[in-house]
Amino acid sequence: MEKTSFMKRLITRLVLLLFVLAILLPVSWVVLMSFQPTNDVVVPSLKNLTLKNYDEIIFGKPLKRPREIKKTVTITLSDGTVTTTRKVVKVITRKPSTFMRAFWTSVKIATLTVIITLFVASMTAYGFSRYTFPGKFLFYFYYMVSQMFPAMVGMIALYVVFVKLGLTSAKPFLGMPKVHWALVIAYTGFNLPFAVWNLRAFMDAIPRELDEAAMVDGASPWTIYWKIIVPLSLPGLAVTGLFAFMGAWLEYVMALILISSNTLATLPLWMYNLLYVGSYGLNITKFAAASVLVAVPVTVVFLAFQKYLLSGLLKGSVKG
Repeated sequence: MEKTSFMKRLITRLVLLLFVLAILLPVSWVVLMSFQPTNDVVVPSLKNLTLKNYDEIIFGKPLKRPREIKKTVTITLSDGTVTTTRKVVKVITRKPSTFMRAFWTSVKIATLTVIITLFVASMTAYGFSRYTFPGKFLFYFYYMVSQMFPAMVGMIALYVVFVKLGLTSAKPFLGMPKVHWALVIAYTGFNLPFAVWNLRAFMDAIPRELDEAAMVDGASPWTIYWKIIVPLSLPGLAVTGLFAFMGAWLEYVMALILISSNTLATLPLWMYNLLYVGSYGLNITKFAAASVLVAVPVTVVFLAFQKYLLSGLLKGSVKG
């Protein structure tokens, strides 16, 4: 009996080890590739590791010949003589990198998507969880059914709507180009069905007696939502926010449809240009370095909220 139990544990651990290796090996290969000086993608080596790829992506590729920016300076001498001279005001040694611009574009879009998604989804889930109203089942059924269709089904329709609303231009609106607001709206719509479903599961698990006690004390529905429901739903909000952030951070197709200028590109579009259009040429090692840099924010967000994630996923799965 003990031997059988030992064999089961051994087999289980071996299977788990295989799964871990299947996940870690490709990731390790990409990370190792990002430090390679050449495009040797078949057999990456631990010799001659370099930070050159990261340096050129973040700070720009060094120019073969530094470029001087000169400015004409007019000088008036004490005797009234006026003379002009050319003065070097700046020496450019690197080709400007567009990575940081695309990085901050993606940060703004993903952050706004998370904020709007959590606000709208939490209030919607609160309504589904706590109130009864005509058409409640049909509305909730719509949210559930919409998860069955891939986001690409509605992308062309969204594009037509955004064109008619003038949201595909680069004109600024509230501190961002309109086309970036279009992406925020689209990503919020993509995330809402899952967000509402997941958050409702958490709110259904919160005892209604807390609501009733708050009402006796004179609390309004808004106070109950903000002071009771939201704090008790933090694990669900963390899980939902992480999925919303990842969806907006890594989305490529909708950004490709809406954005036509490299100056407005998000990180996935920037990486496409790096690999296939290529201001650097076709360079797999630079693409690997860019992939690592793109993965860093998601990893940081995951580590920051990891204490909520496990409990959030378990509660959502039990009540969902």
